[in-house]
Amino acid sequence: MFPNGKSFGLNVAMGKWITPVLGLRGRVNWENGIKLLKNGHDNWLAPFDQPGKNMDKGGYLTVVGDIQIDLHNLIWGYREDRLWNMQVYPRAGGAYNFGVSKGTPLVGVGIGNTFKLNDQLGLYFDVAYNMVSSGFVGTHWSLPDVGMMLPVLILHRRT
Repeated sequence: MFPNGKSFGLNVAMGKWITPVLGLRGRVNWENGIKLLKNGHDNWLAPFDQPGKNMDKGGYLTVVGDIQIDLHNLIWGYREDRLWNMQVYPRAGGAYNFGVSKGTPLVGVGIGNTFKLNDQLGLYFDVAYNMVSSGFVGTHWSLPDVGMMLPVLILHRRT
């Protein structure tokens, strides 16, 4: 699907639902720095003229904050027995590319989905589009930003 644009990494997030509609979440994402997850499809990561250099230097790191809005609870009200909830969220934070030793502000938007498997387990899937400045790739492109699409799939324990 993305022949020159795949990288894999670790994602750690912690959040709190303030109301059934509004939640806050912080997330740290580290990609392309873990040798176990190495693949030949990370050509989108700078420095472009040196294959494998980004991974050798540690990949890249993003730290973001999300404001989650649960659309199902907003429109139809909260129901504990609901099997699927969809959230949208704006995000802001920063990114650092170890491959070129450059950091940048980051803004983005995303859609999250929570599926209730049973009373103990749930499945969470989200995808976000993040925009960073051209400094993230270590060159000055004519475009004002560079985009990254990040899909995440998590099996989690419901509390």
